Amino acid sequence: SSNGSHFKKQLFGGSSSFMHSNSGYPKKYKNNGELVAKTKALSTNILHYSAYYYAYKMGTILMENNQIVNSLKDRSKFLKNTIRERLWMEDEGLYAYFEDEHKTLVRQTEGLGIALAMLTEEFEADHRVNMMFDNIHRTELGITSLWPRFDHGNETSNKDISERYHNGRIWPCEFQKVVTEKAYMLPFLSLSLNCSN
Repeated sequence: SSNGSHFKKQLFGGSSSFMHSNSGYPKKYKNNGELVAKTKALSTNILHYSAYYYAYKMGTILMENNQIVNSLKDRSKFLKNTIRERLWMEDEGLYAYFEDEHKTLVRQTEGLGIALAMLTEEFEADHRVNMMFDNIHRTELGITSLWPRFDHGNETSNKDISERYHNGRIWPCEFQKVVTEKAYMLPFLSLSLNCSN
């Protein structure tokens, strides 16, 4: 339908927007893109939400076709609600990394997905942002891309970097500075988004 109601309760499938190697998934997904495609990752879905949300906002500014703009707004709302319902782990106060092909939560956390959930405009309530900030796994060097690690055996003996480079590692591009210093950085993020309009 034109209001996007067929999007209710739907998540986008496919790999995480960042952890697309064998190391970012349990062993059963190794070299199995068809199976990975059936998963629904937090980061990927928040990026889809952002696409709908900002397309709706731009359409409002440009005063484009109201039916299309309203459809984009509805799709962003439906997707946000579905992500918040299906991927949130109340007992952990965090989002799960992804929903597997059987709609079961894989309870590891994804650093990028958590950062996006905390920072994406009009996505998350303040009390949940604070819970995530308090509960995310930290090391002395920052927030890991994935935690806890998946069991891939003895990673140090494995010559194939795709088997180990996301599994519990720290990547600077995953916003650990932004997340750990969110009170300092959010005004600058907001300013940069406003300047890009």
